[in-house]
Amino acid sequence: MFSPQRLEALRRERDLTRSQLHAALVLLGRRPCRAMLDRWEAGIVEPRASDLQGRARALQAPIEDFFDDVTSQR
Repeated sequence: MFSPQRLEALRRERDLTRSQLHAALVLLGRRPCRAMLDRWEAGIVEPRASDLQGRARALQAPIEDFFDDVTSQR
């Protein structure tokens, strides 16, 4: 399951603000609105698969890092 906490943790591990991440996404050709970035991290809205691809590239992390490990929850 998608984890907004893991998404935020990855951004913070890379020492990026939301504004810096937004700028990185724009450089990659993505154009999410800044408010949407906030909603993803707050867990209000789940990003689409294409949004996660951009985030993964900007954060240099595999998409799997944005999800809870379901095998450890069983």
